[in-house]
Amino acid sequence: MSNNVSLLADLRAGKNCAQEAAVAIAQLEQEVEALQSLYEHAVEQRGIAQLENTELHKKLKQTVPDGWQLVPIEPTIRMIGVAGVHRESDEYTGVKSTYRAMLSAAPQHEGLTPNETNQRNS
Repeated sequence: MSNNVSLLADLRAGKNCAQEAAVAIAQLEQEVEALQSLYEHAVEQRGIAQLENTELHKKLKQTVPDGWQLVPIEPTIRMIGVAGVHRESDEYTGVKSTYRAMLSAAPQHEGLTPNETNQRNS
């Protein structure tokens, strides 16, 4: 690519380099074709990923009963922020520990809704 830049500078300076220009143009055309191919592949992969995500989402919705939801094992920074705790604060580690403890104490899905589980555990 830098050869093409110096060739462009030579052309602007009025130097006669038609053959070099033709070679540079051919190289640029090859680079454009390669980039187009990469772009098309990326678009195809994105479409496949979106389809997989859609299918995965449908399967998850079918397996998660009403009143339940999937949550990450570790709290996200946003989740901790919503709790009013900043990442730099001393409470940050405590909130993460509390979250993990709550998850470990959470009832396991055995075909029960959260209300039925709470009634059972009372």
